[in-house]
Amino acid sequence: MNTQKYLIRLFLILIIPNISIFIQNTYAGTNTKPVTIFTIGDSTMADYTPFPTKAPMFGWGQVFQNYFDPEKVLVKNHGRSGRSGKTFISDGFWSTVLSQLSNDDYVFIQFGHNDEKDSNLDEYRENLAKFVNETRTKGAIPVLLTPTSRRTFNSNGIIYDSHIKDGKDYPSTMRKLSEDSSVELLDITKSSMQLVQSLGLEGSKVIFLWLDSSEHPNYPNGSSDNTHFSEYGANEMAKLVINSLKEQNSKLILALKEPTKIQIINDDNLNSFFISNKFIHIKKPLNGILNIYNLSGILIKTTNINHSDSNVDLNDINNGLYLLHLKLNDKIISSKILI
Repeated sequence: MNTQKYLIRLFLILIIPNISIFIQNTYAGTNTKPVTIFTIGDSTMADYTPFPTKAPMFGWGQVFQNYFDPEKVLVKNHGRSGRSGKTFISDGFWSTVLSQLSNDDYVFIQFGHNDEKDSNLDEYRENLAKFVNETRTKGAIPVLLTPTSRRTFNSNGIIYDSHIKDGKDYPSTMRKLSEDSSVELLDITKSSMQLVQSLGLEGSKVIFLWLDSSEHPNYPNGSSDNTHFSEYGANEMAKLVINSLKEQNSKLILALKEPTKIQIINDDNLNSFFISNKFIHIKKPLNGILNIYNLSGILIKTTNINHSDSNVDLNDINNGLYLLHLKLNDKIISSKILI
């Protein structure tokens, strides 16, 4: 009898806990290796960190990792400047990515800006299909992304799709491939056009690499780039991708970082800055983005604030009452200002 009781107690001590662990692992998963997202595309996606003379140009793939928990998702950005689907393959970049793919990885595929220069629609579709099919052969998951919008407005101030030219519609060709091949599609052309249009002809410059002369040492003559992004613009494009994943109810949204809680501080007493001779003078050295809106909520001016330059020229703004937002990492300093 004593032996029997001893065996029962031993069973309860040794076996039951292991059964519990087995059940937990079965449902929670024991593999702690993060899912990898490989991003392939052109200069609007590329990482400019290795090219300091390009600063302050950013690609959206450069900032995409910031939106994911790195313990759950690892982003490997393979966007390359000047590449179409055709040259991404012929220059060997695709074979590099393909050799690294594992089961359940993702490949985000965004081409179109340069394909309109070197590929007809049939070639464009064939190259996209190659990416899709070869991704699937590795057990990975392809995702198609229509190309980001350029800042292209007609004479009436309405944005138009620069990827439709001479009857050739590259975004629609990608959409059709997605439908025919049952590939997840994130329509970034559509969402980015809506974003640029909402900001308007002048306000949308903040998205792109628009710089006044001498505003940055890399661009002594300024920049009027309607294709490539500022850091702010790259993040706005990355957010469009994230929002599309949410709309698709992608499993990847489970790996998103918790959103930073932004503290909004009212500073109508001007504790953080003062205005003199149509200049805003920041009292304490800060790094952030200064946005000025009219009372209708339309963005009038935006500029980066840093430790070395804390004065903002307001001479290009008409006199009147405006709303100022100074965006820092975890807070927004808000104030009404009279210019």
